Amino acid sequence: MLTATDLRGLYAIIPTPARADANLFGAKNTVDLDETARLVEALIQDGASGLITTGTTGECATLSNSDYRAFVVCVLDTVKRRIPTFIGTTALGSHEVANRLDFVHKQGADGTLLGLPMWQPVTTGMAVEYYRGASEYWPDLAIMVYANMRAFRYSFPLEFWEGVTAKAKTVTSAKSSRPSDLKRMIEVTKRRINFVPIDMAVQDSTKSLQIQRRRAGQRLPLWARNPRLP
Repeated sequence: MLTATDLRGLYAIIPTPARADANLFGAKNTVDLDETARLVEALIQDGASGLITTGTTGECATLSNSDYRAFVVCVLDTVKRRIPTFIGTTALGSHEVANRLDFVHKQGADGTLLGLPMWQPVTTGMAVEYYRGASEYWPDLAIMVYANMRAFRYSFPLEFWEGVTAKAKTVTSAKSSRPSDLKRMIEVTKRRINFVPIDMAVQDSTKSLQIQRRRAGQRLPLWARNPRLP
């Protein structure tokens, strides 16, 4: 199973390509599988270190069961285990999440991008138990917590991170856009969870460091002088 230290480099998170008629009310087979395969292959050839699918932009909670499964199979068949792949399994309720987790596990995904059930907001106790249950049922599938505060109407406080560290052993990473207290989050999770930033957060951090160093008259590190470098 992938651990926190296994996640390195640049992970590409992709939308779910739609066919031209996908907007029609009664549309079926709405995913453009040819474009999906082309996109995935292009990202691998361009040097992506890993792949993440079916987040909110990937229509995690709105794909039909048949479209979801066809998309997942296409992605994993294209990747062929060349790079680590996290398949999103978030849905409206935990029963459908469990069905999706079972499916992606059997298909050979390396991990899952897993957000909270999207039907109603949850308490911290409920959120921790949710991830504990997923971790217990699929003990060899790495979980990346999808810590999208706006989408899931939940703040993901420090108590949550303490709880999942103690109870959900397969939670090894988190996609967190702009965490408010990253230093404390790293401390309470004992570095067992890799908090994966998005590119905008990296740019914000770079700008902040540039300002601080210039005010102090200090030389910037190479990566901050040229943010295009990895």
